[in-house]
Amino acid sequence: MLSIDQSVYVPVHVTGFFKPCITNDPLTTGSIGVGLVLEPGLKCTVSITNSSFRTVYFNGFRISIKPVNTLLDMLKLNSIRVYFESYAPIGFGYGVSGASTLALALAILNGKHEYYRAAQLAHVAEVLCLTGLGDVSAIFNGVMLAVRVKPGAPGIGEVKSLNVNNHIKILTVDLKPKHTRDMITTLADKIDRYGLKMYKCFMENPSLESFLELSRIFAENVGFITNEINEALRSIVNMVIGYTVKKGVLLIAVDEDVAYDVFHRVRENFRMVRIFNLGGGIRILGNVKAEQTL
Repeated sequence: MLSIDQSVYVPVHVTGFFKPCITNDPLTTGSIGVGLVLEPGLKCTVSITNSSFRTVYFNGFRISIKPVNTLLDMLKLNSIRVYFESYAPIGFGYGVSGASTLALALAILNGKHEYYRAAQLAHVAEVLCLTGLGDVSAIFNGVMLAVRVKPGAPGIGEVKSLNVNNHIKILTVDLKPKHTRDMITTLADKIDRYGLKMYKCFMENPSLESFLELSRIFAENVGFITNEINEALRSIVNMVIGYTVKKGVLLIAVDEDVAYDVFHRVRENFRMVRIFNLGGGIRILGNVKAEQTL
């Protein structure tokens, strides 16, 4: 019998541009692209229960998260209670489904120190559910500016990281929930074409500034950025390093000296504005007691 009492913290991740790379194996399926690893992230707490069913809570509300359920199915776990606490909401583009699934896998398998197996299972669950193609790898291996140079699960794909000035803040706005599955299927041609083009351009000049510029070009061509968003940000354009939109989340990079001024200006047009730091790293917060009874 496996007894679990464990908490794990992981950052979240927002992709700026990407190109899906689909194979007949979910372990090698993934994407190449570039994204920001952000904190505060997400905390997952897991406990075994006496009931015969599983319960999952996200910020206090009972919820069903497809890749989380898929992961628990793969591990054949039902008598389990899972709590997720996240600064970022789910379904907007913060990579929260991938972060949740990865944190849960690490919490369950940490007692056996099977970190890469946990990360690979989380990646497979995301791919099977079409909720993400690169978030798990970026969160597991990346910091700050994460570059996915080879598609696939952790241990198969490859992620390189670029350090960025620590005095930069990332402001975000929750625009509208959007499903990754819908985005990948309805915008496939544009994402393929512009994702690869932006990736190649970035690799010629890798920096936060080029990432933001290329991400905005990608978002405009794919259709994430609207004229209304550009108009709403007109008054702060000269105050920021850059901005872009991924799915349903607007990202604005600013120097910390002007972050709160920009924050209040953005609040004039958008209701929910968040402040993140660039970061990364996974932390095991609790203890595991594992007893194997044959």
